[in-house]
This record gives sequence, structure tokens and C-alpha cells, in this order.
Amino acid sequence: MLRIIVATCLISVSSACFAQVVQEVKPTELGGGCETPITTLAPKLTTCSLADNKARVWCPNGKVFERSGLQIQPALARSICGLNQVL
Repeated sequence: MLRIIVATCLISVSSACFAQVVQEVKPTELGGGCETPITTLAPKLTTCSLADNKARVWCPNGKVFERSGLQIQPALARSICGLNQVL
């Protein structure tokens, strides 16, 4: 019985409604509005930290995304940009 309760809790907590929101923003110049230096994760894939506990990602295809959190790991940045591997 305990296994069923634990499994139910894990399934309900790991649903998509708990995922963090990523917003596409109007393309800005590279480094515009950044509080920290730009971090290059791959060629044409860069990130930086913004005010209000946010981070910005510049994708190779020209799109720019913002999400909550100060740091973005390389795998997360590739996922946000829709990349399968580092360019």
C-alpha cells in the first residue's frame, strides 16, 4: 500500500504543470541587459544572467528565450533551442 501511495505522489508531482515557463522574447543584441558576462556554451549558443532572477539564452537560429533561474546548464540550453547536439 505504501508503494502505491509513493508512486501516486511521484506521478502527480512530476507532471507537466510543475515545469518552468520559458518565454520567447523579441531578439535583442547579444549581451543586452545582462548583469553577468556572457557564457558561450557552443558556437552561437550563449547565455547570461539578468535582473529579477532570470536568465537569457541566444539560440543559433536567432531566437532569444528567457526563463527563471540564474544559471542554465548546456543540456537545458540545447533543449530550449531545440538542438539535438552541440554545433
